[in-house]
Amino acid sequence: METRLLSLVVAASAACTGFAQAGLIAYFSFNGGSMADNSGNGVLADNINATFVAGKSGQALSFNGTNAFVQANLDINPSARPNLTMGAWVKPASGNRSIAQIISHDNFGFDRSLCIDFRGGTANSWSAFTGTGVLGSGITAAADEWVFLAVVYNQSAGTVRLHVNGQTFTANSNFNPGKTFLNIGRNPNGNGEHFKGLIDEVFFYDEALTASEVDNIRLTGIPTPGTAGLLALAGIATARRNRRRD
Repeated sequence: METRLLSLVVAASAACTGFAQAGLIAYFSFNGGSMADNSGNGVLADNINATFVAGKSGQALSFNGTNAFVQANLDINPSARPNLTMGAWVKPASGNRSIAQIISHDNFGFDRSLCIDFRGGTANSWSAFTGTGVLGSGITAAADEWVFLAVVYNQSAGTVRLHVNGQTFTANSNFNPGKTFLNIGRNPNGNGEHFKGLIDEVFFYDEALTASEVDNIRLTGIPTPGTAGLLALAGIATARRNRRRD
């Protein structure tokens, strides 16, 4: 039984390794008090005033809502990444602003961003920028609760899809160029919009992942070389096979 399970895991790894290596362009787990890019792509990230604390998995970064943020040397412009999936586990603290950025490269054009916002129809709800406005989930960012967030930008389809704890919300999108770097925990356009709370497991794929693939990340984490990661790869492989059958 154990031999058969190992064979299945190895087979899943062989089937999916190409996807994992090509698709995952940056991954910050913050474990070990490190700002290293765990994708292996060497994306540089500078921590400004955020502190390492216990997180959703291992360690996370705590942002104070005033002057803490991370700046990462990753270009997520539509010209560089026509299709993009990005997300994180987030635990907001009380006292957040009505607009607070989780991940953003915005330069005043509602550019690719994952945030708390009131302009999507509901006060202080989990939201994403669409290029022309705000896609709101209607789900309020409750203090001291971990939530899984992701946003999928599909340039070819002209859509944006927001994921909040397994629920999905979609809108049309008109993609604008933003900054050639990004911030975690604030808006880099100079408006501030600092986030207050914890951010963990920040990831970026240069693909428009399906809803099943995003949910697999929520349930099993980012694929890594360990056994748990191989099982996550198996889940992604299954989702992709099912998509091909549809």
